Amino acid sequence: MDKSVILNFFQNDFSRFYVSFLPDLKQNGNGELKALCPFHEDKNPSLSVNMQTGLFHCFGCGASGSLFDFYGQRHSQDPR
Repeated sequence: MDKSVILNFFQNDFSRFYVSFLPDLKQNGNGELKALCPFHEDKNPSLSVNMQTGLFHCFGCGASGSLFDFYGQRHSQDPR
């Protein structure tokens, strides 16, 4: 499946993708959501997801990228 098809599917609501992996996802304001980062031991929510772009960034471990990068890192695969 083409990545653009997947992006178009989630474009109006990236939270549909991320909530399946991050059940503690909470609104943080400015179109961003925060959650505990699944890529490191996290006690305070350090992962931020931008709902307009679908990009994520962890301020604790530095993990970042698109939903494809997130999926690949979560499943230890190269997302390309």
